Amino acid sequence: LNDNREILTFPYVTKEIVVLNTDAGSDDLYVYFHTGSADSNKFLITAGEQATFPVKSKQIILSASTTPSYTLYASLTAITSSYMYNLTGSGVTE
Repeated sequence: LNDNREILTFPYVTKEIVVLNTDAGSDDLYVYFHTGSADSNKFLITAGEQATFPVKSKQIILSASTTPSYTLYASLTAITSSYMYNLTGSGVTE
């Protein structure tokens, strides 16, 4: 992660998150989720592209070489974030 990042915390656990990199140039946007290690939950979205993540999460981190430029849509569950546990195990932290 670099200094140009935004951390978004949701009031409820997500069901799905859609992120569009709205950068007009060629700046890549990196998306991280709070679950597991940073390397295993790091996703690249190139300028002008979008990605959909079917993920249960209470937090997302967006990072770019300049200030992140994005549009984000999140489908939320009725589960408050305080009930979200840290995911561990095969495929997440191993």
